[in-house]
Amino acid sequence: MTEVPPMIRQGELVDEIGRMVARSASLGGDWESATLHVRRLAPYGETQMVVLRPSGRGTTEDRSALPNRSVGRLVKELRDVMYWPGAGTWLSMELTVSRTSGKDQADARFNYDDRPAWTDAPAPALYSKELHRYPRDPDHIPAWLRDQLNAG
Repeated sequence: MTEVPPMIRQGELVDEIGRMVARSASLGGDWESATLHVRRLAPYGETQMVVLRPSGRGTTEDRSALPNRSVGRLVKELRDVMYWPGAGTWLSMELTVSRTSGKDQADARFNYDDRPAWTDAPAPALYSKELHRYPRDPDHIPAWLRDQLNAG
């Protein structure tokens, strides 16, 4: 069996996560867009989803929707596939699925270097576990991350 090239697998994973987000959003009724916010370290993570739903007076936000639990496994695989030796992998992702003309369109953005907007900040010691799992060369460690490593 031949291995799927990383860029192709990345696209497959984004599409699969997008389908899960769309299914979760539809459980609450009509929706216009759904954004999955993911923040991850190797041993820690946060996931939130915001769904924009049409209402009689415009659009409302629904923060109660959550994707299927198996999305976590796909997110981990996506981080693995997107790892660049010496440069690390992404720390946060926003994946937005929009409904246009009856079709769902997924758009993902990845953050490799900026401090994630944690809801509950992880303990500084967890950042060293991230670098053990996804090593970065010294010139690819942002100052804020170096501070966390020194604090841990």
